[in-house]
Amino acid sequence: MVISVSGGNTVEGCEADRVDRFIASYVSTRNRAEENRVGECVYAFDSGSQGNLYILGPVNVTGSDYVLGLKEAAAPPGYELVSGTLNISFIPGALVDGYTVVSVKVPEQLYLGRMPGDMGLYRVSGGGLQPLTRGCLVNATVRLNATVRGDGLYTVLLWRDVSPPTAAINANSTALTGEPIRFDGSGSWDDVGVVGYVWSLGDGGVAEGAAVTHVYSEPCVYNVTLTVSDEYGNMDEAVHKVTVEEPRGLTAGNTLLFAFAGALVIGAVAALYIREKRYLEREAEKVQTMWKRKE
Repeated sequence: MVISVSGGNTVEGCEADRVDRFIASYVSTRNRAEENRVGECVYAFDSGSQGNLYILGPVNVTGSDYVLGLKEAAAPPGYELVSGTLNISFIPGALVDGYTVVSVKVPEQLYLGRMPGDMGLYRVSGGGLQPLTRGCLVNATVRLNATVRGDGLYTVLLWRDVSPPTAAINANSTALTGEPIRFDGSGSWDDVGVVGYVWSLGDGGVAEGAAVTHVYSEPCVYNVTLTVSDEYGNMDEAVHKVTVEEPRGLTAGNTLLFAFAGALVIGAVAALYIREKRYLEREAEKVQTMWKRKE
């Protein structure tokens, strides 16, 4: 099925057994091909043309000079493929002008319950996947608009993140009662970003935020737990042990020690005073005795 040097044609409801007989368009504009299928694959080829529209089952693709087909492609590391029906590959032809613009729309029912950003266009290169664009919501459908540069395999994947974040706590391991201690969880990491920080501070206290401060009123060893989560609900925990003590000048042991030392000092001063007083009294008696004898 070929549309050559023409415009404004509509081809719909076409099914064929051969994958190379779907539609080829040469130097044409504003042609439409809707709901056409070839066996288990759907292909379209468009060379040197503009403004053509291909609606292939649930997927809407616009652009020029590419081949479109349902292909197998691996999901990115740490992710899982949600819907194989949206695993579609773009194989650009000889791009004389240097690039091709590709637009993909996906109906709401195919990503219901997820976020538009769950859908992405990737370039398959060297066994890896290079993200080119993430989806945005337009009129209740996810739209991807990307500029495809050079020949190669480009695949659209609907995925969700299944890899948990990594929680990390930065804080002192000791603290004093009545004084604030800071717990910092901003070093936590996730491939799509940490969105939640929940702290369990060991004494019944809880807090939220990347960094928090807390005051402990009782001396004890507390286990502080940080739970981080990403936008897909994956979570991880980190535990930090902090030993809380009373200030040294206010401990019961030091208070008793200071009291005992003070008592010793006072006792020593009192004993010295008593000895000196007795000595002076004896010397006074000696002087009085000498005067009496002289008289």
